[in-house]
Amino acid sequence: MKMALIGEQDMVFPFKAFGIEVFPVDNVEEGEKIIRKLLGENDYAFLFVSEGIYPGLKDIVNEVRKIPYPGIIPVPGVKGRTNISIENLREIIRKAIGIDIGG
Repeated sequence: MKMALIGEQDMVFPFKAFGIEVFPVDNVEEGEKIIRKLLGENDYAFLFVSEGIYPGLKDIVNEVRKIPYPGIIPVPGVKGRTNISIENLREIIRKAIGIDIGG
């Protein structure tokens, strides 16, 4: 299984050194198009998505959560951390165990 990173050009290319396939995008629409393409390949375990475009991908993220893989994971983008990653993790844990560990 492969891993991919979808995000702004300035942030994706260094990840190639770690064996992650990179897909630079300029906007949410391009990001969704890439995600749908990668879903069709059934060869990805994880899709890392820049926090810069992640909020606009809620519909496809919710679709993908219904299948075993790939996992879509937000990562900080070129503008820095926005806490989307932490909020996403809190929501997953809350749904899994019924408790909000963040307070």
